Amino acid sequence: MNVRVGLKRLGLKSLREYYKTPHWAALVREMRKKRCDRCGRACGRLALHHKTYLRLGAEAPEDLETLGDPCHRAEHGLPPRRGRGRKKGR
Repeated sequence: MNVRVGLKRLGLKSLREYYKTPHWAALVREMRKKRCDRCGRACGRLALHHKTYLRLGAEAPEDLETLGDPCHRAEHGLPPRRGRGRKKGR
């Protein structure tokens, strides 16, 4: 099942909308750890990442992984964040 089919089944229009549901919030609390599943580092910023959307709305533990920001950005083909420690507006 692709993500669009899963969202339609749930009556949602976007993943952004899904990520605001109580179901997703509970998964984040349940699955979130102190270290990245890929590199094993203790990262300040962690994300719960879908490895598959097959069971969107009823995810199994193996459908998700906790990723540190560098690994999560790399997974999505994004460059590393720059300017860590800088305050907004500077």
